[in-house]
Amino acid sequence: MNNGHLADELIQEYAWDPQNVGSPEQLHMSSCDQCKSIAANYRLLFLQVEELDAPAFDFDLAQSVLNQLPAIETARAGDARLPGLSTGIRNPGFSAQRRVSWALVVGSLLAVGVTGTTFYFLKDYFENMIAGVSVMVTYLIIMTIILILAFLVVDEYRKYNKQINSLDI
Repeated sequence: MNNGHLADELIQEYAWDPQNVGSPEQLHMSSCDQCKSIAANYRLLFLQVEELDAPAFDFDLAQSVLNQLPAIETARAGDARLPGLSTGIRNPGFSAQRRVSWALVVGSLLAVGVTGTTFYFLKDYFENMIAGVSVMVTYLIIMTIILILAFLVVDEYRKYNKQINSLDI
């Protein structure tokens, strides 16, 4: 109670459903004209809020979103299928991206093949070179390579997060 009257939250609770408050609060509400008046105002407010129409946009939200999507060419006019689910739908930017990714895969395989072939033909030379180096130097070289790889992975991860966060969705 606040200065002999119920707190505003209790009055709202009473106005919403009188059975939700305890008997001391119900007794106070039956005897206090000021709290009765406040509760009546809250009941009127609740009724007016319930009678309000559901909020609606004054524009077509679906069309606004569709207008922001990239243009899609369809094989047939009026084809409403989603991109990528059918062979009849072509996205002009998709084929260029696919060509870049295939070029990357082919280039990577070529690089691995050339490196592997080089190591295969020079394996005797590498074995003699490693055998001539002390164990401590070998561990230092391995640790250096691992640290460089770890920094490269962390750097790529940060770049990825930065690009994801910069997307304007």
